Amino acid sequence: MRNHLIVLQQMTRDDGPANAYIKTLIDGFIAPAGSRFRTGNLMLDGLFSMKHQVMETKGIEFQSSVFFGGDLFLSVTDADLSIIFGNLLDNAIEAAQELEGTRYIRARSQRKGGYLCVTVSNSYSGQVFGQRGRLRSTKAAEGHGYGLENVRSAMERVGGSLTLDYSDPEEFWAVLLFPLEGGEEDFLEVDHDV
Repeated sequence: MRNHLIVLQQMTRDDGPANAYIKTLIDGFIAPAGSRFRTGNLMLDGLFSMKHQVMETKGIEFQSSVFFGGDLFLSVTDADLSIIFGNLLDNAIEAAQELEGTRYIRARSQRKGGYLCVTVSNSYSGQVFGQRGRLRSTKAAEGHGYGLENVRSAMERVGGSLTLDYSDPEEFWAVLLFPLEGGEEDFLEVDHDV
């Protein structure tokens, strides 16, 4: 839910009552910030900026070269992007913050055939918890543990896929395949090492 609030705040850039109300809802979690990211999607720029603030407070390095520019993703809504990247980054932050030593999260994109392949990788302890081929949350509180299922559902809605790879005991990978709707135009890759 907080990811949707962040998106709403980025979309209502005025000083009106709606933005003031949204600000009061998220102020306890993170403070608004100007975007350091240029993904080609305004909402995603804001979300990455907000998550980067959290990472900085936890000593996590963030590198991003994700680009969603142009009209290539007509079937992917900002709400779905918020669900996908908000949950993946929240999970990566949770895993990386538990480590002593190097903590990092990397997000990358590149065009592969008719798909945009986006990877989100992070340092982690090498421990995962799962049942019947699905990862489960380590959080005991009610209402937690639905993030990856929400990501899977959003990816299915857009005709894409999510693959998780935790075979490396030091690096966890989430691989997203988004179908492109723009043919074979040139693809721009942008680096944001922050």
